[in-house]
Amino acid sequence: MRLAVKRGSEQYSDCGRKKSALQLAQHWNGSTLRHSKAICGRGPRFLTRPVERAARVRVYMKGLACLIALVSSIASAPGRSNSHPGSLSRQLLAAHNSERKRVGAPPLVWSEQLSSYAQQWADTLLAQRRFSHRSNHVYGENLYEITGAAASPSEVVGAWAGEAQDFDYRANACRSMCGHYTQIVWRETRSVGCAVARDPRREIWVCNYAPPGNVVGERPY
Repeated sequence: MRLAVKRGSEQYSDCGRKKSALQLAQHWNGSTLRHSKAICGRGPRFLTRPVERAARVRVYMKGLACLIALVSSIASAPGRSNSHPGSLSRQLLAAHNSERKRVGAPPLVWSEQLSSYAQQWADTLLAQRRFSHRSNHVYGENLYEITGAAASPSEVVGAWAGEAQDFDYRANACRSMCGHYTQIVWRETRSVGCAVARDPRREIWVCNYAPPGNVVGERPY
């Protein structure tokens, strides 16, 4: 199975470059939202006259098979994560605040508004097979893509936070790629909301931040 991971962020400096299996995407294009539906065929027929037991069993089994097919198609259909949203938000928030605590930045709070905003973009990227930032961005934004496997919230945030080694605090600059990390620990950012969309082959994670970080000329913390 082929495993590929991509990360995208509004960068602290324009220093995106390919690095092993990790790649920054910085394309600014508009998009429209697509929806997918799972549709089941006709349900069981309701008989109006007595029938033999075997006939009733066949009709019942036909309806049961349709119901099972519908549930399966919904579970595997492209779109948002089936994980419990409360659990997902707690894990993502905890992972962010763990990194902020290391540098003395105040903890973030979870924003359902930002989470919904992130979900719209994650769904769009998955449906359109793209990996890029919104063209009209009003919030900070970190992106993560993985194909051929699934990721956990701690792995996603950990991949972004791993860029800390490429941030030169004294020079206030990135040695290579560090915009995801600086957005996570940006002191003036107060809230975060994230979402994930997935299909059988691909996952797209999006986190949005308010107020946005990575302001040129300012230090993250």
